[in-house]
Amino acid sequence: SGYTTPQDTAGYTTHKRNKPTQQDFYSCGYPTHATNATSGTMVRALANSFYPRALRSLRTRLSSLQQSRKQPLSSTQGGDGTYYNSQLGQHIRISGAAGIRIHDVTVADGGQAQAELISKLCRVRPTTIDIGDVSLWKDDQLQELVAAFKQDSGADSGAMQLTAGVKDMTAFERWAAVSGLDAAQKMASVAVSCRTAQDSTEDVLADAREIVAASHDMGIQVKARIHDAFTNSNGDATDPYVVHDVVLGLADLGTDVLIVTDGFARADVDEVVEMIEALLWFDVAGESMMERLGYRGSLQGSLAAAQLGVTHFEASTLKESDHYVGAKELAGALEESGKELSLDWKTL
Repeated sequence: SGYTTPQDTAGYTTHKRNKPTQQDFYSCGYPTHATNATSGTMVRALANSFYPRALRSLRTRLSSLQQSRKQPLSSTQGGDGTYYNSQLGQHIRISGAAGIRIHDVTVADGGQAQAELISKLCRVRPTTIDIGDVSLWKDDQLQELVAAFKQDSGADSGAMQLTAGVKDMTAFERWAAVSGLDAAQKMASVAVSCRTAQDSTEDVLADAREIVAASHDMGIQVKARIHDAFTNSNGDATDPYVVHDVVLGLADLGTDVLIVTDGFARADVDEVVEMIEALLWFDVAGESMMERLGYRGSLQGSLAAAQLGVTHFEASTLKESDHYVGAKELAGALEESGKELSLDWKTL
């Protein structure tokens, strides 16, 4: 579930857990020790030329195995699912008691942030309410939103979280400093673009690494929104291996929720299924991918992801979107398919 990068210090080799890049990749737990400049150059050349291809070959074989398996990767009944634990060598079943968890993005999508809007959203009881980029709000506006959430979320408000987008540590520290909510009632949201990650996954994850570490130190959960997971704004297809690297890198950091987005709803159902199955197959440290992975896109893509066991979905409850399925339509379709919803469907 991790990667080892050897670093020689005073004759001793220590292994530092890092996400590999195309320029610095030592594969499959076989560390290579460079004893001088010449051998170090040879090792780097070998790592750059062979190991990335070997990993892609392995992933391709795993994908082929997945397609040929007679049993589905996850159950389609009641939200229960399984994930593969490589250490135990078997599939582990996860209870689906939490049901489908809707992360509301009405405000983040441009809905006017007022106390009345927060009150309406709290009545529907989504898992989280995302207020968008924290830097867009003044301090008094933030406190007003927090006060409305605290008042209207009810006695069991710990089951709901208020989420704010943070681009860097300055934004995170500002959100963390907002008073009125416990750490467990806050969530920080980071955005990562797979289009940017095509050049360097490590650079894209640099800010996220610092934010996730600081958040967890304070007891705040982190949601990552992975943009351009299928196509970019120009309609060009995204390399699925780049998406795999980004999602695995974020999971390795300990990110709590991973939302893969099809921002322009261009991916067909087969593409969504292939991507979700590949991501659910990966064995990661900590919480399983089944517990973390989420999706935002078309209605058919959402239903396919739910059938595979995905439980996290972003949707706008009170604002229509040109590219994404709305919470009403999504919740209604999931309800009809027999899925349990964490939000109040009747109020919605």
